[in-house]
Amino acid sequence: GRVRVGVIYIEPFQYDPHPSLSPSKSKGLIGRFAYYATFRTKLNLKCPNTYPSTSQWGKARIGVPLVSVADSINLHKRLQESPYHRWLGVELLRAEQGEVEVRMPFREEFLASDNRLNVHGGIISTLADLTTCFAMMSSTGKDAPNMNLQVDYLRMVGPDTDLIARGKTVKTGRTVGVADVEIHTSEGRLVAVGRSTLVNAAPPRQTLTQGNS
Repeated sequence: GRVRVGVIYIEPFQYDPHPSLSPSKSKGLIGRFAYYATFRTKLNLKCPNTYPSTSQWGKARIGVPLVSVADSINLHKRLQESPYHRWLGVELLRAEQGEVEVRMPFREEFLASDNRLNVHGGIISTLADLTTCFAMMSSTGKDAPNMNLQVDYLRMVGPDTDLIARGKTVKTGRTVGVADVEIHTSEGRLVAVGRSTLVNAAPPRQTLTQGNS
């Protein structure tokens, strides 16, 4: 039967092109890792992303390639659904389970003053905020609003340099999660680090913006 884990349903995949690799005939690493389950989210998206033990989930079968949660919810598309993100010009360079890498190209509007000395700190905080949110989304497959963000500025960022943010989940809880971020210049200099506390069980944003929650 179907097993529910959080918002993900696990059910055995019925196609077995390699019957010789059945649990009864295969031992060691091959027997342990040659089987996995087909995951279906509430959106009915296939996102197999693990190799469960056959003793846990029954005879899960080989048949489809692995697809991560990050791929199944199309983080690239989600990132571009925000007018603010489009104005920033941010680009998702990499998305894996619990990890993302985001590039923000330089714009003149990011500067803190007309004398072109440095990028405004608020721009760097924005990049930290969205990167940690998307790192958590790559783990949970759902929205993760930020309820607390701490950023430490290590160096000022001069003009004419892109910023690269690398976010990673630290804790993925049922209600609250934690994600960290490092922000580098395009030359590889570390300029800021941050940590976010995010809500993994938040109501829809339409509800949150009504002021009743």
